Amino acid sequence: SWQASQTFKISTLVFVYSGHMASVLSVIAALICALLINFEVIPGNACYKEGCETHSDCSAGYCDARYPLYNRCWPCSRCFDLSEESIDGVCPASCPDDDSVPFYHWPLVVGLLTYAGVLLFWRPTWRVFLDKVCIHQTDMDKKRRGIDGLGGFLQASNKMLLLWDATYFTRLWCTFELAAFSFLKNPEKNPDRLPIIPIARGFLIMVTTFSVGLWLIIYSCVYQFQNDTVDLFSGYSDLLLRFIFGLWFAHIGRMYGRERAAMRKQIRNFSCETANCWCCTVEHIHPDTGATVDCDREYIYEAIFQWFRDDNFENGLTIFENFVRNDLLHQVDRSLGGLLTYQGALHLSIPQLWYDIGKFGGDCQGGLQVLQHVINIICMDLGYIPFAVGLMVWLTSQTRHHFQRCDCLVTFGVAIVWAVICNYVYLYGVYMPTMMSWWAALIATIVLVALAKGMLMGLCVR
Repeated sequence: SWQASQTFKISTLVFVYSGHMASVLSVIAALICALLINFEVIPGNACYKEGCETHSDCSAGYCDARYPLYNRCWPCSRCFDLSEESIDGVCPASCPDDDSVPFYHWPLVVGLLTYAGVLLFWRPTWRVFLDKVCIHQTDMDKKRRGIDGLGGFLQASNKMLLLWDATYFTRLWCTFELAAFSFLKNPEKNPDRLPIIPIARGFLIMVTTFSVGLWLIIYSCVYQFQNDTVDLFSGYSDLLLRFIFGLWFAHIGRMYGRERAAMRKQIRNFSCETANCWCCTVEHIHPDTGATVDCDREYIYEAIFQWFRDDNFENGLTIFENFVRNDLLHQVDRSLGGLLTYQGALHLSIPQLWYDIGKFGGDCQGGLQVLQHVINIICMDLGYIPFAVGLMVWLTSQTRHHFQRCDCLVTFGVAIVWAVICNYVYLYGVYMPTMMSWWAALIATIVLVALAKGMLMGLCVR
């Protein structure tokens, strides 16, 4: 719908056409940067030595026993902050005060810059028919011929991408094009022909990706200072970030839930007579030029009569309206799904993946450390983050109703509940299992993935 937010439309289109390539290339760039750090081509590797049993095995630093699969000789500054991760619970007396961990999060910076660059400059080669551009808007004869030829364009198209917002099914043009494509292509047999994406999805994913990426860069830079203020900042930053993000996500999620419920009513009650046309809303007078505007409704009615043909004109409109209220409602309800899918939730984990790749680059070069970081990445990026997204989508779907006097408090409460649950799930479902053993982390990941898909897909079939 051309009445929808331009910001939402542009961001979602950029995400649809370039988001996948941006995520893939950014991860590749982060991996290359991590390998260059790991092999000390560029500075950032913090590992003095892989494998130690006591502090005396380390010619520099201390013996760190943080990970269950391997020990390592690591700069002393971490031992001063977290002595419990030391092999014997204390820091060696020989540790110098200025033995700090170098900045190894360059893959995070490179990943974010690559992601932004691909989104801005990547140009897909898909050929697209866009009605407002491809159908003449001022020459009425060309416009009539364009509308008459719409069936040919739709017949030659492999798929129809629908960016849905709350105004879509109030517009006669939008509903007519969707019904015509469904009538010609029967996407019920091949749902991939009619991808329907909430217009807020791309905006939510892109804003979240950039915001979390920038936050992780700031967090990584501040953490380098290693003082009491930073320790306090580090301890509460995750919970604060979850709550702030939760407020925004809860607002968008609850709004989406209300709009989707209204969409069903719009389609069930669809009527050609009450559907909006731009020409009719301006009373057939162009607001900028004052020129008379022909009525699109007449052209669309003629096309409906040709495609949904019956004995008389009235029956053609009736057949079309019944098709929209029944067949089209079922197709749209199944294809639209929830605000986010599991794939969309995985996309939100990209900044965390850049961050985790940086940890791999700054660590030792042994096979066990690679295995440990792979376990951490799988549990965090495939399990925990999609679970957190699925939990928010489920919570907002359950609280989508508007409460006149306390709606803001409901959103506030959803954000608090979500942040607290995510904090405990991270502690007991991600951090502790990965610190215990690989099989505990694997079990935790399977459980989190199942819960995430259940909450995200459960909403889709409602």
